[in-house]
Amino acid sequence: MTNLKKTEYRREIKLTLPLEHSIHFLPWVMQSSLLFRSHHPNRFINNIYFDTVDFVSLASNISGESNRFKYRYRWYGDIYKNNNGCLEK
Repeated sequence: MTNLKKTEYRREIKLTLPLEHSIHFLPWVMQSSLLFRSHHPNRFINNIYFDTVDFVSLASNISGESNRFKYRYRWYGDIYKNNNGCLEK
């Protein structure tokens, strides 16, 4: 990270929010002076997820396993035009 300017560092704010206050959160973010911005233009993200015949990935997801992985094929843009797709783990 030494090559990055101070303004290019990633910043994260983590906080807990009671469920009953969640309705106020999005307007607060949208009106915040913290300079929240989108990293990407609006776009479609297409995914095809792969699983075993006995649905191991699905079962680990449903059971809440935290150390799980999945295979997917992802591409951006028109769903019928597979431009520069990528197989991911």
